[in-house]
Amino acid sequence: MKFVALVSGGKDSCFNILHCLHNGHDLVALANLHPPPGSADELDSFMYQTVGYHALSLYSECLGVPMYRAPILGSSVDQGLEYTSGGPSGTNNDETEDLYNLLMTVKKSHPDVEGVSVGAILSTYQRTRVESVCARLGLVSLAYLWQRDQGELLDEIIASGLDARIIKVAGVGLSKDHLGKSLGQVRGDLIKLNRMYGIHLCGEGGEYETLVLDAPMFKKRLNLHLNDCVLKDFPSDYVAYLESIKVTIEDKETVGAVDQELKLEPPLLEEQFEEILNDIPEALEALDAGEITTSSQTRPKVCDQQGFVTIANITAPSSSLQSEVEEIFKILTQELEKHDMTLFDVSMISLLVQDMSSFAEVNGYYSQYFKYALPPARLCVEKGTIGARVQLSAIAFKRHEGEIRKGLHVQGRSYWAPANIGPYSQTIESDQIYFLSGQIGLVPKDLSLVPDTRMQSVLSLQHLMRVATAVDATVKACVAFTNRHDLVPLIRQTWRLYLDSLAEEPELLIAVVDALPRGASVEWSGYSVKEAVDMYEDNDNSAIDAKVVEGYPTGPFKVANTYATGNMDRGLSNCEVIPVNGLYDMTKSLNIASIVLN
Repeated sequence: MKFVALVSGGKDSCFNILHCLHNGHDLVALANLHPPPGSADELDSFMYQTVGYHALSLYSECLGVPMYRAPILGSSVDQGLEYTSGGPSGTNNDETEDLYNLLMTVKKSHPDVEGVSVGAILSTYQRTRVESVCARLGLVSLAYLWQRDQGELLDEIIASGLDARIIKVAGVGLSKDHLGKSLGQVRGDLIKLNRMYGIHLCGEGGEYETLVLDAPMFKKRLNLHLNDCVLKDFPSDYVAYLESIKVTIEDKETVGAVDQELKLEPPLLEEQFEEILNDIPEALEALDAGEITTSSQTRPKVCDQQGFVTIANITAPSSSLQSEVEEIFKILTQELEKHDMTLFDVSMISLLVQDMSSFAEVNGYYSQYFKYALPPARLCVEKGTIGARVQLSAIAFKRHEGEIRKGLHVQGRSYWAPANIGPYSQTIESDQIYFLSGQIGLVPKDLSLVPDTRMQSVLSLQHLMRVATAVDATVKACVAFTNRHDLVPLIRQTWRLYLDSLAEEPELLIAVVDALPRGASVEWSGYSVKEAVDMYEDNDNSAIDAKVVEGYPTGPFKVANTYATGNMDRGLSNCEVIPVNGLYDMTKSLNIASIVLN
């Protein structure tokens, strides 16, 4: 796709351009926001790097594409991690709206632009604002550095030939003596300071900022005249930056060539999951039909316990799909109101469709109800026996007044995990339980489905675990879905091998359904918790590794004692289990066969 690159002059924004080009995208423009006339070089901005902005006037010539620039007129009005945007018009006087206006200008000049390159690595604050602007303009955020290991990333930047010079320091152990030096020259100091004080190797904590003088895709390079720059010094030994930076442009011997052999892209599977894939045998023991139990509990259920309200099995057969979805949400809203809740209190939704071919239409109607930041986590499968086109179940949690909604909704493309462009988050937190959306085996960088079923099983599990890790939570139970009985042994083996690396054994439930999104063969979902709630875990009985159910689960969620489990046999004595299409019943008479894996 054609993309515009947000550039500050720093290493991250430039290195991400290199990744965009590596992934086959076409750079057509640059965009930069800078301090207004008469302001200091260094603005007190939560969003933008402004030190070194004088040099950006030459970037258009360096990269051979037009540069669009505008002053930063707003401030950090909305300081939450998630940008609420104040609706279609945005948040008045917020600096994020300066970015919206700038990209709107770019779109008018380049109506075929589809993507925006952004160099966010760890900053949720920056990422959510760029994604909010992109969503409002119909653009795709391209953030290939997101969640990368900073040590690996630092070495990759240096190895790529990108010449980034330190122009600001603001971290313990750094000083004005580091100004003007390349990343290669300061690498040793950064590693030492990381070990001593925990500074971020890529400066994600604001420890330092850089100006890129040259990069593989540059057609011309910059030359920094260090002696002509003004040093802005501070009383602290650790804070200084170069003001009114002086650079000139010069020709390069090799022009604008991106080495295709250059190692830019990290492996699709990290080492742990690559080993799991390699250890899965080609032939696996077939599933015994006696291990499968079919149950058909489709009655609507409402459960209210320990602050969690679960409304399950909502259907509303109607003459049209649209009216069916609208009636389902009417019922859901009415039930929530009985508990003094709204849709904003919903954390997890399980969506069943009778025919997956209708999913796109269902999703269009569904999205109208979740316009706010951090929509509920969600999983969706096809089950033809639900008795309607759509069936919905929801788990809601009433937060205390003033309590901030927490979760993760990454909409940009990266190498980390699939973007959730639709109206659902990767995970939403409720009382320290993180509900995890369903994950299938998509390649994060382009959202293509890997064809190999073994890879699907392993990759989708890696996605789920990466989401949990990103919110610093531990997975306690998983549900694996498949549309094929013969893939149950594969899922079992994937899980067994994953458990080998853990000190404890989370629960697993395997559900056989009719179809999964995008034609996938395996989908993983579940929940994770902060370690603070581990006191509620019952370790008196040995863990049951897996259960297979013909039907569909909402997820192995225990709502009593803020702890959830997939071990239905011992869990029923401690909690209420939530029904969805024949899997869970709130009574202890639920008939589910369990399988103990040896």
